[in-house]
Amino acid sequence: MLKNKIYKVLAAAVLTTLSTVQTSAGTSLPQPTTKGFIGLNWTFGASNGAELVLGVAHGQAAFLPGCSSVSGAKAEVRIGLQDGVGLRSARVSGFSGGRDFQAEGGVGYDFTQGDVFFTAGANGDNFAVGGSYGLNGGLGGYAGVHSIGSFCAVR
Repeated sequence: MLKNKIYKVLAAAVLTTLSTVQTSAGTSLPQPTTKGFIGLNWTFGASNGAELVLGVAHGQAAFLPGCSSVSGAKAEVRIGLQDGVGLRSARVSGFSGGRDFQAEGGVGYDFTQGDVFFTAGANGDNFAVGGSYGLNGGLGGYAGVHSIGSFCAVR
């Protein structure tokens, strides 16, 4: 029963986060972009080792020329690659900041620890670093690379 409630909370958070990105129809601004991505992280703390990251990101760049501002949201699952392959966590997050560097914050569920956690970090075109704090008191961190790229291209 608790897992069903957690899944509903995560689903609601994804929908809410993705719906908050404003569109720019009829302007010279880049159009909102949604893209799937893959990544590889190294984690430390509550869980240690390599993990595969699969997700979807939705972003909007603003203030052309120069594309000086980017905001959006990500939803992802992380699959542990140490001691056998297995689903490690799922998370949703929002990001906002400059063209090359955005602050990121979100919420997720750690399947290995059975715990809801909050996460904060930094996101870039092809990197992410951050940490998490679980409601059961667990601390963790991660650093990795991903294929998201830039949201600054005009379509």
